Amino acid sequence: ITLEEMMQRIKKQFGTGKKRKMPIFLSMIDEMEATRAIDVRNRGGLQAATILLITIFGLLRISEVINLKWKDVKIEVLRTPGYRNSSPDTVLIMTLTLRNTKTARFNEGLPEYVVLCQRRPHKNSIGGSWDPIELTKAWKRVKEMERTFHNDEKVFDMPKDEYRKFLKRSLERIGIASKSY
Repeated sequence: ITLEEMMQRIKKQFGTGKKRKMPIFLSMIDEMEATRAIDVRNRGGLQAATILLITIFGLLRISEVINLKWKDVKIEVLRTPGYRNSSPDTVLIMTLTLRNTKTARFNEGLPEYVVLCQRRPHKNSIGGSWDPIELTKAWKRVKEMERTFHNDEKVFDMPKDEYRKFLKRSLERIGIASKSY
């Protein structure tokens, strides 16, 4: 199914509610990467792409990602067992500790945890290489080089409105009307 047909079906299904937002698909992310609609080679683009991928792969709200602190981000190597004649493998995982979230009241105020796995292209995919963990590591290197990395500080310094502008511009660059996003 082409992306356009899929979007038409989703619009029919979800309607046009006042605050309803359309989903972002991995094919859209891959197109953004391929066309450099978000250029991760510059500071703002790297930050926006990292926020975007963490929200998608972590199923998180933008506000939850923007309010993360470095002490709440843990990246580690996980060794996986071999499966049916394959050798063991290693994969990166990232655990995010979410504090004071919108849903925390249902969890008696305790922190919530989200685990993101390394993104690997599907074997039949021409998909991109943007990975939320690798982008987070690259963003951390930028902060360290700027000497603005502190464990108790927020991970991202991009305001929510600026991120929205990045996202909308990126969608427009790949031919998607950004009004519903």
